[in-house]
Amino acid sequence: MKNLRSVFFLSTLSVFVLIACKKINEPTELGRDLIPPIDNVNTFETYLTTVSDNRLSVDTSTISFRDDLALGIINDPEFGTTKGDIYFNVSRPSYGTYPFDSLHTVDSIVLSLSYTGFYGDENAVQNVSVQEIAQGPAFTDTAFYRFNQTPFPTTGVIYGNKSYTAKQLKDSIKIERPRDTTKLANVLRIRLSTSFASSLAANASPTNADTNVYKTDSAFKVKMRGLAVIANSGNSLTYFNTNDNQKTKLIVYYRGTVDGKDSALATEFYHFPAIPPFVSLKPANFRNGQANIIARTPSGAYASYLNNGLQSDDRVFLQTAPSGSYAHIKIPALDAFQNSVIHRAELIATKIPSAADVMFYQPSQLYLDKISENADTAIAFQNDLLSGGELNFQNFGGSFKNGEYRFNVTRHVQGIVTRKERNYPLRLFAPFTITDSVPGTRIPLSLQIVTQPAKGRVVLGGGTFADPTKQLRLRVVYSKI
Repeated sequence: MKNLRSVFFLSTLSVFVLIACKKINEPTELGRDLIPPIDNVNTFETYLTTVSDNRLSVDTSTISFRDDLALGIINDPEFGTTKGDIYFNVSRPSYGTYPFDSLHTVDSIVLSLSYTGFYGDENAVQNVSVQEIAQGPAFTDTAFYRFNQTPFPTTGVIYGNKSYTAKQLKDSIKIERPRDTTKLANVLRIRLSTSFASSLAANASPTNADTNVYKTDSAFKVKMRGLAVIANSGNSLTYFNTNDNQKTKLIVYYRGTVDGKDSALATEFYHFPAIPPFVSLKPANFRNGQANIIARTPSGAYASYLNNGLQSDDRVFLQTAPSGSYAHIKIPALDAFQNSVIHRAELIATKIPSAADVMFYQPSQLYLDKISENADTAIAFQNDLLSGGELNFQNFGGSFKNGEYRFNVTRHVQGIVTRKERNYPLRLFAPFTITDSVPGTRIPLSLQIVTQPAKGRVVLGGGTFADPTKQLRLRVVYSKI
């Protein structure tokens, strides 16, 4: 982030440039570069056409322990179907003591999930079911799982089912707990079978439980590996944060004896347990596992363009990772561009209308890098993206503004026309996370571009789109040497 002094300087500079550069044919976000007026005597402007091809990403990205998880089903008429299921385990804040104090009977059990947003139809009814992950080595609490991971086996028993809309999740609901009533918004609560609650409270003798199920976290996970929340129907993805201890928890309500009286009590299990209040209490495994399996089936125009066999497409279809797509871009005219001073070079990608694009809207950010011809090597725009060794997305661009995405690649183009650096193919896409190599360093550049998986898709004009003002093109402002 820039400090206030830098922001003031850039604001002042921008005002000066807007006054001095009235002859510029097209508005330019200057970033850090001062562009002289285009007079077609000393300074010129041109647009270079691109060769754009739609390609499917080979996606090996993984979900971390703290990322939001996508749950639901989407039926996008332009891009096809998306299905997201979530898997995670829960633990106690501490072990060594039996958590069901003076248990008499189990009343109910509720899985509560912290809601963080949606993508798709806010009013579509979404149905999900809850199952238990089967015992075995398939699901652990130490692995980073890929989004295209094979679904984990479950016991097959459905403990609960819930229908809801994303719009409803934003409303406040009253949560009644023993000796406490509160209101919460942005939460999904799924009531589960009491048989599941009874199994967690089995071995009601505290002595047996202390030496077995609730002795250690590993012992508990032998009894209950984790939960699978499976999407059954709907037309939206809803996002949940499993690390929010206030809203994400498994709650068992039961009756027990307190001070000689029959009382309503509750025991809670968390995905990311709270730190034990006393050192003597043994902590749970603080690295609880989670997985977000997202399956995608391309169809419609998107599938047609992916499979048309052409190397130059008039439309570009970008679907946010995981298992999304990218535009493979070539700019052949750069190889023959005369030696010049490049004042500004920017790749311009313009959104064009597509089916249901109001509901299934564009990613807020795209990313651009350089790749080898077969895309097995990815290279960051180190001179345009990095400034003084730090990221500068404000200058590099890539955010959606005024119906388009723009990328400042001035230094990259300058290197091609004056130093005859390699004119790499470019890759334009919306990755969840990306790791690029940086020439001259041994440390790769790892970035998270999209904050929630599978959120966003867009259709752009390609290099041969009929309207030249919406073509994927490179704008160059230059002076001849």
